[in-house]
Amino acid sequence: MRAEKNMKDDTRLALLEQSIGHINETMMRIEKRFDAIDKRFDVVDKRFEAVDKRFERLENRIEDVRKNSWAQFCWVMGFMFTLSTAFAAILIKGHFG
Repeated sequence: MRAEKNMKDDTRLALLEQSIGHINETMMRIEKRFDAIDKRFDVVDKRFEAVDKRFERLENRIEDVRKNSWAQFCWVMGFMFTLSTAFAAILIKGHFG
C-alpha cells in the first residue's frame, strides 16, 4: 500500500513538473510575442516623431505667415491713413484756397 502511495506521489510530481515545463514554454512564446509587439511600437513611435516634426515645421510656417501678415496690415493701414490725410488736406486747401 505504501509503495502505491509513493508511486502515485512520484507520478503526480512528474505530471506537475511536466505542467510547469509547458507553462514555461507558453510563457516564452508570450514573451517573444510581446517583444515583437514592442518592436512594432518602436516603429510607430518613430512615425509619430516624424509627424510631430512636420507639425512643428507647419506651426513655424504659420507663425511666420501671421507675423508677415500683421506687418503688411500695419503698412496698409499706415498708407491708408497717409492717403486719407493727404486727401483731407487737398479738400481743405481747395475749400479755403
